[in-house]
Amino acid sequence: VRLNAQGAVGLLVVALAVAAFIPEDVYRRSLNLSLYTTQQGDSLRVRFKFWEKSWELVQQTWMHGIGVGDQSTLLTMITDEETGYLTSVGTKASAHNEYIWVMVEVGILGYLFHWGFVAVVTRASFRAGALFRGKRAREQELFAIACQALMVGVLLFAVQTEVFHYPLKSWWLAAAISCLSSLPLLKL
Repeated sequence: VRLNAQGAVGLLVVALAVAAFIPEDVYRRSLNLSLYTTQQGDSLRVRFKFWEKSWELVQQTWMHGIGVGDQSTLLTMITDEETGYLTSVGTKASAHNEYIWVMVEVGILGYLFHWGFVAVVTRASFRAGALFRGKRAREQELFAIACQALMVGVLLFAVQTEVFHYPLKSWWLAAAISCLSSLPLLKL
């Protein structure tokens, strides 16, 4: 799809028209760039504290981790300069970063197994795409590209939350299809 000058102007007009309907709350919480600083954005400031304290946990328990599902240890370590402790009864916390939190929970061996598995599966999606491209199977190749986009998107999303701690049905489906599609490439 090529975008000419008329198309660009049309997109700009549509974007401006849509912008008028964005609720004020969305602007205040998401589109206000000043919130993406640690001075103005409480969420960002607290997230960096979670990362810092999670790194301390990694240094203390790097071999075995703190255990899967432990979301209370981190809270006891975090204080906020403005409000004191962030803990409240029933509150749970994690690093809000899959790459850090897997290491906190399961230690180095579990970390290597987890991310090794994710790497093998993600690689399978790219191998499947190459296989379909070589066979000139355009629809299957496009589906493989969609699987790749989903799998890489989840890896990017993992920077800001624990994506593999949620039921990622679409990720597992794409992983299974990618692995099965790349089987002909294996030398059995």
